[in-house]
Amino acid sequence: MSVDLHDGDAGTVGYLGLRHRPAIDLARRDLPRDRYWTPLAADPANDGHVLEPEQF
Repeated sequence: MSVDLHDGDAGTVGYLGLRHRPAIDLARRDLPRDRYWTPLAADPANDGHVLEPEQF
């Protein structure tokens, strides 16, 4: 399966969850995004990103 994430800009198209992080308190809205997630940037020069089944 493939998903077209080309929007003409090199911005963030998604996030990859970091492993072995503490639980997220869903009641809080002020948690730093980079504590739990790594941004995935659009990469038109390559074929994109490969999502491993056990990694997302």
